[in-house]
Amino acid sequence: MSATENRDNTEDVDSMIRVKIALDACPLSKIVINNNDQPREFKRYVRSVAFRKILKDVNAYLFLHCNHSYVEDLIDIDPDKSQTIRYCEKCNLECRE
Repeated sequence: MSATENRDNTEDVDSMIRVKIALDACPLSKIVINNNDQPREFKRYVRSVAFRKILKDVNAYLFLHCNHSYVEDLIDIDPDKSQTIRYCEKCNLECRE
């Protein structure tokens, strides 16, 4: 293993977490889909393919390199139903176990 592979990656992980926060905060792009059969327009909010690839790469890096500290939380699905989720309190990735 080389010296660069063996070094502590804490700063890299912290930087990637900041990148993920910034990417998650970016607004979605609005596209309008004209349906020829219907007189109305459908509006859809999406991320570009390039944007999604960058976010996927950042998430993959964090999944492999973050020293995860998982917590459980309840999220509301609707007014009468909740669901338990498990995620890392450092990088906010959901637990894949």
